[in-house]
Amino acid sequence: MLRPVSELPSFGRTHVGTRRAINQDALLIRADIGLWAVADGLGGHEAGEVASATVIEALEDVLPPLSLGGLIDDVRDALTGANDKLRDRARLLDDDATIASTAVALMVYANRYICVWVGDSRAYLLRGGALSLLTRDHVALDLADHTRPPLVTRAVGADDRIEIDLVQGTLEPGDRFLLCSDGVSRVLTDGELAALLSGRPPRETVDDIIEGILVGGAPDNLTAVVVDSPLSGEEA
Repeated sequence: MLRPVSELPSFGRTHVGTRRAINQDALLIRADIGLWAVADGLGGHEAGEVASATVIEALEDVLPPLSLGGLIDDVRDALTGANDKLRDRARLLDDDATIASTAVALMVYANRYICVWVGDSRAYLLRGGALSLLTRDHVALDLADHTRPPLVTRAVGADDRIEIDLVQGTLEPGDRFLLCSDGVSRVLTDGELAALLSGRPPRETVDDIIEGILVGGAPDNLTAVVVDSPLSGEEA
């Protein structure tokens, strides 16, 4: 029978960057129930910081799970509820207004990990020194102008019906997860991320990621959350 995993070592940090006045990123660490998340309010829309905060507040209300399926359902319901709130709030402003945010959430229950996401905030897995991208960006490229950033095609609050993607797998000893906004993933290469994620505790790793990007200019808000699985198989 699957049972909840003990609290996993984790750390998260968000920073406004060097060129933005407002931080539209937000993060969640609920190691007590095995839930972590990053949300990035969409630039160019109304109140991006309100959108990301709404997503995180909804996930904060998720109760301790009784089962793996229950945890997944509760997180999906929380994101759906946040979507409805943002749609209602946008309609109060204007019929054409949009208040929206990306979201990526990691769940760990017993020996299973589950990742759900909407938009281009990412989840990575470092296993045995190899870095893999768990998520797939929901974006469209501007083929006529490659200098323009990709257009986010899915977000919490962007449409009346939210589409949430999910990937899951078996947790292995020594696995390390990174959740991040595009202020991290657009700046650092996979090789740079793999090097930064190797060898140091979560707090120091997150600080290395954030400080390294700040030194280079940090053109966007940036958020990183690192989660470690147990080094032994005792929790499985």
